[in-house]
Amino acid sequence: YYLYLFFIYGKIGFFDSIINRVSIGHLTKDKLINVEVLIPSFIDQQQIVKKIEIETQKIDKAIGLQEQQIEKLKEYKQVLIDSAVRGKIKVN
Repeated sequence: YYLYLFFIYGKIGFFDSIINRVSIGHLTKDKLINVEVLIPSFIDQQQIVKKIEIETQKIDKAIGLQEQQIEKLKEYKQVLIDSAVRGKIKVN
């Protein structure tokens, strides 16, 4: 749960707002202590993580299907170019 929560905090730039970037930015214990987080029950945390993982799997599957479609379109494009160059199709 906290892995996902802190990942989101990082993505939205929350940690950037509390980290001193004079050199290498790092999140110190003193700064981390002041970060407010929700503490749902352990069961709720498990349910939240399960829901995130289920939705992530759906997104990953959709991305995979789109990548397959892109590859098929690239293959089709190459066949079309090859056919045009070889004179197998008429190009106006």
